[in-house]
Amino acid sequence: MDITPSEQEPIVASSQAPFFSMVRMAGNSLWSLVGWGGALLLGFVISPIQIRLLGETHYGLMALLSSIIAPMILFDFGMGEATVKYVAESIGAGDYHRVEKYIRNTFAFNMGVGILGAFVIGLLANVLATRVFNIPPESQALARKCLYWLGATWLINQARQTFIGAITAQQRYDLINIGNLLSQALIVLAGVGVLALGGGLLEFTQAQAIAGALTGVGWLITARRLFPALRFVPKIDRGVFRQTFGYGLWSMLTNLGNILAGQSQRWLLGILLPLATVGFYNIGFQLNAVVWMIASRIGTILFPAVSQLQGQGQEDRAARLSLQASWMVSSLTIAGFVPLAVFAPDVLSLWINPNFAARAAGVTRILSLVLAVGAMFVVPNYYLLGTGRVKWLAAMSFAQGFISLAGAAVLIPMMGLEGAAWGYLLSMLSYLAVLVLIWIKIFRRWISGRIYFAAVFSNGIIGLALAVVLMYLREAIQLPCATNWFWLVGECGVCAVLSLLTIVSVDGLLPGGAERRALLWRFGASISSQILHWKLRLTEPRIIE
Repeated sequence: MDITPSEQEPIVASSQAPFFSMVRMAGNSLWSLVGWGGALLLGFVISPIQIRLLGETHYGLMALLSSIIAPMILFDFGMGEATVKYVAESIGAGDYHRVEKYIRNTFAFNMGVGILGAFVIGLLANVLATRVFNIPPESQALARKCLYWLGATWLINQARQTFIGAITAQQRYDLINIGNLLSQALIVLAGVGVLALGGGLLEFTQAQAIAGALTGVGWLITARRLFPALRFVPKIDRGVFRQTFGYGLWSMLTNLGNILAGQSQRWLLGILLPLATVGFYNIGFQLNAVVWMIASRIGTILFPAVSQLQGQGQEDRAARLSLQASWMVSSLTIAGFVPLAVFAPDVLSLWINPNFAARAAGVTRILSLVLAVGAMFVVPNYYLLGTGRVKWLAAMSFAQGFISLAGAAVLIPMMGLEGAAWGYLLSMLSYLAVLVLIWIKIFRRWISGRIYFAAVFSNGIIGLALAVVLMYLREAIQLPCATNWFWLVGECGVCAVLSLLTIVSVDGLLPGGAERRALLWRFGASISSQILHWKLRLTEPRIIE
């Protein structure tokens, strides 16, 4: 059924509600968690198959090539984030004529930079494959051909990001998560299917590019149904372009810093150590990304919500919404990282194999601590994006990227694979500095320092201390590794629940803790209500006319 602007659910409920709409947020979060669960299951099943079919060296090469392409996101110039912000803001103001201008402008820009990016990748492919990284001579021709196809994939991704951004601005997280899951499944299964039929890394890359093009068509059809009265013909509007480009330029600089922080470890490992170490680091990061996606999927729903509240002149409510959501999201996420840090050898041993686990468990544990710290900044990051304070994010990400790159460059020669993760941990200091500045420059107008700092930092301190203690106890007692998934899932689940209860109990003694704890229970109740609502809709009898 087509959805017209007049049929959209109101974004803001009662002015007395601590959230813009508890039910709305619970529903959006539930859809995000459904998408997370599907992606988790898909990655859990597919990753060992990819390693077995490609081999450790070619899997490491695939991870390295993907990290080489990551900087191409800079060609986006932050227009994806700009589209979400300004389309959401225009929806909040009820100006759908301007919504169309933003979408058409972004589509035209994305097509242009997509073509340019594909050309640059092709131009640099030979140099990257033969001179920059420690790629064996027998694999250099293969790497060069794969890079050509990754260039085509980049063009496809740029085009479809326009439609995904428009849907995100409407806060249709049911469509976003179902679409992302189906897209990811099609792309991943296409690649693995080719490998199972005897293809190699090149054919794997080709199949994923073709599948990506098909998903782009699906996103276009979805966006047109959501905005049936709008045109999706690319067209640059100078006024709109100046506004979005000004926002997007700072967002691009933020992405540059994020790339340095998140990908520099893989680059340095590819230069200084054998290719297989890139695969070990990649699997460790991928395992932790399973939990990180909880924070990201729930946190991202606040981006357009904050922009809409800003468009309605309610920035004080946006601030309170962000602080409450930040504590809740980071508490849930940190409680998930604790069992990963404790049981990393067990998970890797059952998931991949014991030999792989022996080499990757250390870096996986360190990355659990790194991303637990980062979880405290997920929601504040979306608050700054939603309110247009992208200069803050750019400055922070550059500091983070520089510290991460410099730290890894010093520590990898000294510590090997684990040095890459320790360098990443050092870069998290920039997050902590920005969290302090957010209160000093913005939140102190509406929220006391005692409540703010208790909400922002308490769960991280408690969670990290708990993880370190439990890791030490596990090694001291020398518990045997779990021999089946049933026991391992049970152990991790009990550890996560106990970690969350510890965080919530200790936080309850701090300023504002009782209110935060009540909010968490209310959010859980809203999630339960949404699940029951879905169940009733699925089981209710249907009348056939």
